Amino acid sequence: MDESLRGLMKGWKVVPLTVEERGELLDDTQWFSDWSWPHLEELARHIAVLHALEGKVLFEQGDDSRFMALIVKGRIQLVKEDPEGGQRELASLGENKSLGELALLDAEPRSATARVQHTVTMIVITLERFERLQQVAPETWGLLSYKLAQLVSRRLRLMTGLWVEHLNEESGEGV
Repeated sequence: MDESLRGLMKGWKVVPLTVEERGELLDDTQWFSDWSWPHLEELARHIAVLHALEGKVLFEQGDDSRFMALIVKGRIQLVKEDPEGGQRELASLGENKSLGELALLDAEPRSATARVQHTVTMIVITLERFERLQQVAPETWGLLSYKLAQLVSRRLRLMTGLWVEHLNEESGEGV
């Protein structure tokens, strides 16, 4: 087993697929449908496919786990703990949605808890594998990094818009 996956194995099963099968799985996602086969194949050498049943926790808020995941099938619930100890659902993510991207870009702890809502199959890349990809296949790493940058940018724009709406509501200005 890949050492970078050892911390993920609490109740998760690695799906044994060949590099070609992992490449085909990547190609079937919206994330990578525009990539050439050589780049898919290279990325496939650096990912794992994991499977877990409903109720399993992928990571807890505050964890320092370093991986991102792309949901192939199933649902993951993201939950944020508030200062009073309660929980608030942030999102319920399904097929072709990703989570944990920032773990590949910064060294901050997880900002929420991710729990399996419906049995899930996910494509996972660890920070260790992401860094290795940079060394052995910089072009493929660059394509993946660009995808991550686009995603983070979209989310930042969305959050900025929501924040402005919130501020306008608080001040009574409306939108």
